[in-house]
Amino acid sequence: MSDYVAAPTRAKEDQGIIEHRRRMLGVFLNRCARMKQIRKDSVFLRFLDPNASWSEVLHSAPISGLPKHPLRAPPIDPARPSPAHQYLPIPPANAKLKHIPSPPTSPQDSRPSGFTHVRSLPSPSANLSEAELDPYFITYEGNTRAYETLLTSGVEKVNRRMLNRLSNLSTDLAELGARYNAFSLSEPAPTLGPAIEKVGQAVDSTYLATEELAAGLASGFTEPIRESAQFAGVVRNVLKYRMMKRVQEEITRDELAKAKMKLEQLEKSELEARRIEHYLAGSGVAAPPSVEAQRRNSESSLNQQQQGGGGGGGSRSSGDSDAGSVDSDFPPTHSSPMPPPISTTPVPYPQGPQQGGAGGVSPQHRKASSFSNPLSYPVSKIFGKLTHAVSGIVDADPETTRRNNIGKTRETLVQLEAALQVSGRDVEEAGKSVLADLHRFQAEKEEDMKKLMVNFAKCQIEWAKKNLDSWEEAKAEVDKITVR
Repeated sequence: MSDYVAAPTRAKEDQGIIEHRRRMLGVFLNRCARMKQIRKDSVFLRFLDPNASWSEVLHSAPISGLPKHPLRAPPIDPARPSPAHQYLPIPPANAKLKHIPSPPTSPQDSRPSGFTHVRSLPSPSANLSEAELDPYFITYEGNTRAYETLLTSGVEKVNRRMLNRLSNLSTDLAELGARYNAFSLSEPAPTLGPAIEKVGQAVDSTYLATEELAAGLASGFTEPIRESAQFAGVVRNVLKYRMMKRVQEEITRDELAKAKMKLEQLEKSELEARRIEHYLAGSGVAAPPSVEAQRRNSESSLNQQQQGGGGGGGSRSSGDSDAGSVDSDFPPTHSSPMPPPISTTPVPYPQGPQQGGAGGVSPQHRKASSFSNPLSYPVSKIFGKLTHAVSGIVDADPETTRRNNIGKTRETLVQLEAALQVSGRDVEEAGKSVLADLHRFQAEKEEDMKKLMVNFAKCQIEWAKKNLDSWEEAKAEVDKITVR
């Protein structure tokens, strides 16, 4: 595989790598064919079809209908999620269950065996809740991780080192056999030369047997070890998926409880507000207007005063009342400070060509002069920004906001209830399916380990038999040597 990574073009022409791929593909297809769910799946059938385009398969149903996140899909048929699946929360990758009960112990669990954790798994027909299944799955996940580490970091590592040494040994034996054969040709003795040649042939036979041993161990021992380790990793991922489904159910239940509490508080606040309004209406006291209503009333009064001031003429008393109404309609935090009241005593003012016979200033000019301060525009600008900022923080209409929050919370409550229902169904389906697959995986793992050990022993026996036959022939020839 390292050769394939380093030089993929050359590796495609390497007969050893091609044979390795053919063997692994055959093992994969045979395992898929033994599983009924996969054997009848349309994607697997199209994968076996030589005329089907795999790119087209990946971009068509049912693969194209898979959700972006597997936790928002049903575990058995992920290509057909319900509308409620989109409301499921996505737990973090390192999330764990809050409470994990201890599994019940039995006398057989105390026996020192490498597979006692498998015997402690409940039967698929056992009627256990998901909370009761949690400790079994967690224990099995830990043992599967230890099994995977043992294979990858222990057995496979040592076996790879042994294969390298067998390969080096076969190379040395090939060179040694050639030297013995050359030496036999230079020996004139009638019995010594054939004996040396027979020893060289035995060394050559050992070289060939060692190469066959290395190849047999690579295909019959190393590849199954690596495959079993990969299956253990897949089992851990499946168990993690089931655990994430359980955590997702817990998070959904917690979010639903929070939404119910929030809705209860909002409805309580709404009931309290209505009770206060009913009390004020019964006592004859008007309810205080909202901030938004006060602002609208202020703006309408200001518009009326501006329209009245642009008329051009009017009595002095009407001008005073208009100015007073304009000043009184502004709220305390409006754009400019309140102008001083205009005196009713005529003030001497120079006569001009645009001024009437009366020696005073017209009411329209008085209203204009009350806002003609040079500092009024910057001050009004600053206060306008401040008013805008405060209005963004202060709720202008708390009653409408409260009712909107109640509506949104009720909608969220309906979504979470539907999500909790589908989450519970998904967890139940995942638990049953995972438990059945764990028993199937364990049976296949034990069968694979049995075949693996048998293959290892057969390779060693065949290697020893071939060496024994060749060296017995060499020994018989050596015994014929006569010493002069």
